[in-house]
Amino acid sequence: MDEPSTRETKQLVVRLAGEENIGSELTQDASIDTESIAKSYPGFMQRLKAYPAAAYSQLFSQVSCDTLTRLLSSERQEDAFSKKTSRRQPLTRDSFNFLKIEVPKATAEGVLEQLQADPSVAEAFELRELATLRSEGGTPGAQLGKQGHLEPSRTGIDATLTRKLEGCDGRGVHLVDVERGWQFDHPDLRHLKLDRPISGENNFHARHHGTNVLGTICGRAHDTPNSIAGGIVPNCTVAVAAHEESDMSAAMTAAIEHLEGLPGSIILLETEIPTVAGLGPAETQPDIRLLIRKAVDRDLTVVECAGNSGLELDDHRLAPLGLTPGTPQFSDSGAILVSAATSGEPHQRIGHPIGKVPAGKRVNCFSWGENIACPNADSTYTDNFQGTSGAGAIIAGVAVAVQGFGKQHFKQATDRGYFDPYELRAILSNPNTGTSSGDGSLIGVMPDLSAIINHMSRFDKRDLYVQTVVEEVRQFPNQKWMIDPFF
Repeated sequence: MDEPSTRETKQLVVRLAGEENIGSELTQDASIDTESIAKSYPGFMQRLKAYPAAAYSQLFSQVSCDTLTRLLSSERQEDAFSKKTSRRQPLTRDSFNFLKIEVPKATAEGVLEQLQADPSVAEAFELRELATLRSEGGTPGAQLGKQGHLEPSRTGIDATLTRKLEGCDGRGVHLVDVERGWQFDHPDLRHLKLDRPISGENNFHARHHGTNVLGTICGRAHDTPNSIAGGIVPNCTVAVAAHEESDMSAAMTAAIEHLEGLPGSIILLETEIPTVAGLGPAETQPDIRLLIRKAVDRDLTVVECAGNSGLELDDHRLAPLGLTPGTPQFSDSGAILVSAATSGEPHQRIGHPIGKVPAGKRVNCFSWGENIACPNADSTYTDNFQGTSGAGAIIAGVAVAVQGFGKQHFKQATDRGYFDPYELRAILSNPNTGTSSGDGSLIGVMPDLSAIINHMSRFDKRDLYVQTVVEEVRQFPNQKWMIDPFF
């Protein structure tokens, strides 16, 4: 079969329904053994013959067969305290039955409609190009003052004093940043000893964004001109994974495998993806949502930027994106979804200059989306890292700090010494230990790190602390959706 020209084609993705698992038909390259799949799905493959110009391949073509097989077979380990697995939305045998179909642009819309109506297809969608979050603005090399996002609540996350507490500096917690590029040898990042991504290639043109992100999370201050006070958790252990323009699977699976045996670790997704209504969070694409769920099932907390295109997630017209609690299409990936607000009080849903940020009950947290002072590429600094990029980096830093302090504070506890993703999400989005938006926007809560630490310090048992947080969050109607199914 001739390969269509990529300039004149669109890539469609289907997930086949049923008990058969086409993971067993994977080859060592990106191709698909269509004859073998036809034995399991004869009607589907017969109907595809109506499109002779189509070409078939694996969706997860960048992932090795061995890695994908491990992901297919792995299940979350339960422990004596947490028995939430059975109440989570289960991953079924057909969860990885993704098939990529490349068709001419002229026929793509009609083919997609027929695929969506096909009885053998669980879901079908167009594969769209991933985008690095925008974070324009700022003054590279500016003489910077204070990092306001670290200031006490209600101004910031109140990290100026907590960094001196054992564990709050990130020591003992691992984080993987998934995006496209970084400057590894920036003076504030050299202590991380990074030289290459664990997956993909370091993109030179994306180095500003990744440097902003890592600097905000874990930069270490230096006595150099224009230097700043440092990141939230400078002593955490960091790795980075670079995703391709239209494929996050290799980067995500690399992050999951890199954190094997390190439950309680954090994965940060600094990317957005086109939807029918604008750029949104990566999980709006079903295959990425699946990988997030695989990470969460391994007790890896995923912090996900919500994007910068102003999606109104509670609009019923966007329900097919799976981000509208209370609708039949809703599917909770388990990630902490992050939006952004103005830096000044009262913090309001940001609408400039990058664009309005998403809002809705699915959003868990927000932080500053402007005026974030942090390291910049080419060994400089900026005074205005922006958007959900900046907010996501701040929330990831808070997640690491809370996890690190919890490990130290509860290290004598008889149960496991870390918060699972659902527990950590509840802690960070608890309105009793955070700041709500000043304009009533549904952008979640800006966590107050000092308030969280003070609250946690009153308990000597981790399970009792978690149960208390859950009961507190349950009192807030917009938050109940993320509590009741799992606790």
